[in-house]
Amino acid sequence: MKKIILLIICFIVLVISSAYAKDENVYSGKVHNQKTTGVERTFNGELVCLGCDLKENGARSECKIRGHNIRLKTQNGTYLTILPNKYSEKLLSDTSMMHQPITVKGFHFAKANMIDLTSYAIGDKIISWCTVHQTMDTCSQKQ
Repeated sequence: MKKIILLIICFIVLVISSAYAKDENVYSGKVHNQKTTGVERTFNGELVCLGCDLKENGARSECKIRGHNIRLKTQNGTYLTILPNKYSEKLLSDTSMMHQPITVKGFHFAKANMIDLTSYAIGDKIISWCTVHQTMDTCSQKQ
């Protein structure tokens, strides 16, 4: 009888602990807590200059002097910073992509409100990392 009660208690503890377990994902070869590290997500929105966008609401931005600060403005109006690296270089430097509908996919770091891009799509073009050319492109030789 004691063994059955002990077994039932162990089962209850196991069920309760699994219900409260933190979500984890694999990123960069390590297991992390999603609250502080990247979670793969997809966002829809448009690229905007944060300063110019806020200037319309009274901010004292100086984009013409200090340069534009490109962000992804999601459909709900939230601004996401795109992590500047070799994966986002083309996207952040090409002003022709501004104010066009865009879908970006990458690892979202919620506490920093930042996304580390893995791919993005503008119109019918999907741009992602090409290991052959070592750049973000529409290449069909992605390995």
